Amino acid sequence: MIILITLLDGSATPEQYCEFDPTKCPFDQWLHNPTIPYIVGTRHFNDIQNLHVLLHQLGEHILSLYRSGKFDYKTMIQILLRLDYTSLEIVNEIALINDMLIIDEYTKDPMTGLLSRLLLDKIMMNQIDIARATENNCALIMCDLDHFKTINDNYGHLAGDAVIQDFAALFQKTLRKSDFIFRFGGEEFLILLPFSKYHEAQSVASNLCQQASNREVTFKGEKISYTVSIDTFGIDTSLITFVAKETIADYIQSVDAKLYLAKQNGRNRVE
Repeated sequence: MIILITLLDGSATPEQYCEFDPTKCPFDQWLHNPTIPYIVGTRHFNDIQNLHVLLHQLGEHILSLYRSGKFDYKTMIQILLRLDYTSLEIVNEIALINDMLIIDEYTKDPMTGLLSRLLLDKIMMNQIDIARATENNCALIMCDLDHFKTINDNYGHLAGDAVIQDFAALFQKTLRKSDFIFRFGGEEFLILLPFSKYHEAQSVASNLCQQASNREVTFKGEKISYTVSIDTFGIDTSLITFVAKETIADYIQSVDAKLYLAKQNGRNRVE
């Protein structure tokens, strides 16, 4: 980006500094480095690769306009802004890979395979920072199984475990691969939806609530139905100047308070 700006102000020439072939630049060499197979093995690899090629194409487009002498600064600024946004998208994809590596360093919840609460602050702070940088928002969904004590009392704690595992399987079937699902505690779950707005979280939550109410868990010949109360909370990152642990705690307290309302208002619902 800086090199292209110096190109426009006449203090550099493209032949001096720019490499427009994406297969020859240092980033491509790093991306295909055999010592980091964890990148090649992820579903984000192709996205990073395509964004990288686009970055070079935009740079080459600027060079083409520069050489033709038929450019204006308004057009150049638009292309430079797109270059900047594409760079941020690459950073976001790499950050998602980094989060996956962080996740691998910790033990997931042994019963469900979902993320441990130990990861919550670190991942939320990271994802909110990325959303701020790319001018996106995030959303939270808090879920709590209804009358779970009754399930344990009537069918036993192992039956309750089976219900929790079934609900966790519903998350993994319904949500996006990029969503972060935490077992928050007992029968309570927290979901972070990156790059999502409040109304999108509401739609996801309604779908989860409806699907849960239609499920049955068979345990030792008994069919167990269950429902879930859900709350959603939108995070407007444009209002955030700094993300701290206290910020995360405030968001969780807000979403938890609304979940209490869902319980008060009859359960098996989204607030």
